[in-house]
Amino acid sequence: MVKFMKQIVYSDYNDLDLPLYVKKYLGNHNALANIRDLDDESYIIMSYPFDENSVQPICIKQSQNELTIYTHESIEIENLETLNFTDLVFTTLEHYESLIQKIHLESEAFQETMGNGITKMQVDQLILMKRHLILYQQAVTAIKEVVDYIQDHKPKQLWSQPSQCDTVNILIEMKQIDQNISMLSEIIDVILDVSNALYSNKLNIVMKRLAVITLVISIPTLVTSFYGMNVDLPFQNHSYALILIFIISLGLTSFALYIMQKRDYL
Repeated sequence: MVKFMKQIVYSDYNDLDLPLYVKKYLGNHNALANIRDLDDESYIIMSYPFDENSVQPICIKQSQNELTIYTHESIEIENLETLNFTDLVFTTLEHYESLIQKIHLESEAFQETMGNGITKMQVDQLILMKRHLILYQQAVTAIKEVVDYIQDHKPKQLWSQPSQCDTVNILIEMKQIDQNISMLSEIIDVILDVSNALYSNKLNIVMKRLAVITLVISIPTLVTSFYGMNVDLPFQNHSYALILIFIISLGLTSFALYIMQKRDYL
């Protein structure tokens, strides 16, 4: 297996001297991975994590005597000139692992504050984290398909017998990444479900208290409305009728509040 002998950094993929098919892939960020033989040369396209929100395609051209890697100017890969294809895959996976670890830490922070409730902004952040995990999982799965192809067809520029162990390690690493992503996705789903349950519970409590308040307020309204009718009622001709009405209303209201509090309605 040879080292990368040449790197070409570009700002516009249309300026590259590459087949149109390859340039279309470089311009499509949704194209996660691909391998194609064209004009006696092999082209491998993989998704390299540009940042936590997106990935950037990179292209490896395999010719008879060398490997050439095409990278966008926004991508920086350390010591690229010393890497072979296997090393490049490991480096790519390490970047995905660091992004996944960041999401793991963020999910732990959400778990610590979940008891106090989760705001709509935090729910949006959780949904965005879930989308990121799906993107990473799709990208890693696509790279795995490329590695499987190389392991099956064994192109001499990308595969050698000593590298077989590295290839197995790559597949193991990818499986672990996939398991971590699945675990984090389940954790985020649980957090979202619990947050929905907490929100519904709080909403039910608020609605119950509003109903109790409405009922309690209606008591003095009901009492005073009776005395506003043109019918004979006790104390209506008493000199302290107004005060007595207030006392009766206050007593009934206090009794209703006591009953509601005893039954844990407040």
